[in-house]
Amino acid sequence: KRGDYAREKEYGQLYSYVMQLLEQMASLLKGEAVSLEEYIRILEAGLTELSIGVLPQGVDYVLLGDIERSRLGNIKALFFVGCNDGIIPKTNAGGGIISDFDREFLLEEGYELSPSPRQKMQMQRLYLYMNMTKPKEHLYLSYARMDGEGKSLRPSYLIDMVKDMFPGRKLEDFSEANAWDRICGTKDAEGYLADMLRLYADDMLSPEEEANFYALYHHLRSVDKELVNSLTDAAFYQYEPKRLGKAVCRQIYGAVLATSISKLEQYAACAYAHFLEYGMHLKENERYAFEAMDMGNIFHRVLQLFSLKLKEKQMDWRTFDEEDGRMLLQEILQNVTADYRESVLYQNGETTYGIMRMQRILERTILQLQYQIKKGGFVPDAVEVEFKNVISLKDWRIKASLDEEETEKLEIRGKIDRLDTCRKGNKLYVKVVDYKSGEKKIDLLQLYQGTQLQLVIYLDQAVQKVKAKLQQSEEASDVEVVPAAMFYYPVTDPMRDESTKEAAENNLDLWLRKKLRQSGLYREDDEIIQMLDEENGAARAGQKESLSYSSDVIYCERNKDGTLSKRGNDAISAADLSTVMGYANWKVAELGNDIWSGNKAIAPRSKENCSYCNFREICEFDMQIRGFRKPEEQKMQKEDVLAAMEEILEKNRSDDVTLVNKQEE
Repeated sequence: KRGDYAREKEYGQLYSYVMQLLEQMASLLKGEAVSLEEYIRILEAGLTELSIGVLPQGVDYVLLGDIERSRLGNIKALFFVGCNDGIIPKTNAGGGIISDFDREFLLEEGYELSPSPRQKMQMQRLYLYMNMTKPKEHLYLSYARMDGEGKSLRPSYLIDMVKDMFPGRKLEDFSEANAWDRICGTKDAEGYLADMLRLYADDMLSPEEEANFYALYHHLRSVDKELVNSLTDAAFYQYEPKRLGKAVCRQIYGAVLATSISKLEQYAACAYAHFLEYGMHLKENERYAFEAMDMGNIFHRVLQLFSLKLKEKQMDWRTFDEEDGRMLLQEILQNVTADYRESVLYQNGETTYGIMRMQRILERTILQLQYQIKKGGFVPDAVEVEFKNVISLKDWRIKASLDEEETEKLEIRGKIDRLDTCRKGNKLYVKVVDYKSGEKKIDLLQLYQGTQLQLVIYLDQAVQKVKAKLQQSEEASDVEVVPAAMFYYPVTDPMRDESTKEAAENNLDLWLRKKLRQSGLYREDDEIIQMLDEENGAARAGQKESLSYSSDVIYCERNKDGTLSKRGNDAISAADLSTVMGYANWKVAELGNDIWSGNKAIAPRSKENCSYCNFREICEFDMQIRGFRKPEEQKMQKEDVLAAMEEILEKNRSDDVTLVNKQEE
């Protein structure tokens, strides 16, 4: 009588359920005598298992279902979603044990079978007809253009069929509707408001959008004030870099900033990453695994010991026999890997294979290095040369502050993998080689930015080392020490792509030697080039029928007239080499001074810095946030970079930014 139809439905089911429960109890307990307390517990246990389901009653409600199992009653509007090919009509799984011919035979014999594919198709058409004729006022059909993985989807044949039946109806593209029209609820509105807040903060809303924005903002703020306030704070947030105070810098770095060229390069790439790693000393959890850095460490250690063992056995890089070199290398590699990080290299089959691969790479390396040394005039003078030994000093310090009253110092230390020399008359030429487990070349633009200073500083320190050694001899005043070349040697395993023009090179040994050439910079001087590659010098002297030549030791190519080609050469003039070395030293001082100024800005030099950074989840660098500087994509020609370096040096020649070498007992 009160119109409570939902309760009426509940009581209508309850009576029959209770009667069924009592009948089950009577059947189970027939002839059993139980106490009142035990009887009540059994009854309560049965009642708790009863479940009554009632469909919600209301004037306006939405019923969700599929076209086969849903039974629709008196409805005004039907939204038919997912009208895509493969769904309507529904794709059959296919296959089956018996064929259509077998089905017909069995049906004639009176056997009942599941519907055939053809029957299923007819049934689907019936279901489509039944559902699409149910709504009294509105029928909406929609389909998706792509799935969740971004793959394109095709509409069902039903779409074209309906378009033909009703020519006046147009297909509406929902994706072209503006965001305001697509809001279907509070969750949609929250996402829309977040986007609008950002545009509003940037003053990029049109008058119409601004009116909608104000209305939506005030409405959602009345619903969830805390959420809207947090979205507003995020939209108007702006990153502002702040510097560390002088006292804090001293507490973090100490009175003397002990660093290396690679650390300064990281600072030039991103000051914040440098601050986190070397200021806050944040580190990733160490993993008991063998990684790429470990392979590089082993390469350096093995090549160092190989040079020392050659000297012990009274051999050198030019004279050792190939088989003796392999045996010696194998012995050294076994000793190094056995002691490396608690024998991590022998923990499983994968790392054990890694040792075999390293041996193959190192065998090729020592033979290629021997070939390069024998083909030139330079002789290895020392390996793993520490900077303090380069100039025979305990420390190398750079005055990092322009204020004479400041006492902060920058202490640089490092190791040069190999130092080579060559004596010609009263000139002693110096070359440095740095081993890299991968291909690397000098980029003057990166050097200008401060992210590739290492090799240039190594050459500068090697020259200081040789000069200091000459001072101990009587002929020091008669010998001129000349910086000649700086190279990277790739300790790697080249792979030839047979699908490219590389496959046309029939001489595999020549192809391999060219892939393993030393890359870097060398002084543009015919005498020096001949010291690096005697055959190249012979081409220049006209001792060959054709003067064109492509070196397999360094990146040096000559034209038919004997001149250096504009491409494929690492040559640099003596004046430009002096500029590069002077600028590198100035850049080291500038970076050190900048660190002492407390700079820790989140400003990566390039996108690649962020891709491989261990701290990207800490800094949360995001170009969508105001205040963050877009990584530079600077492009400059070689001549422009050298001119910019010279301009900076000329401007700062009178400044008190100097290298300070002190002899300390």
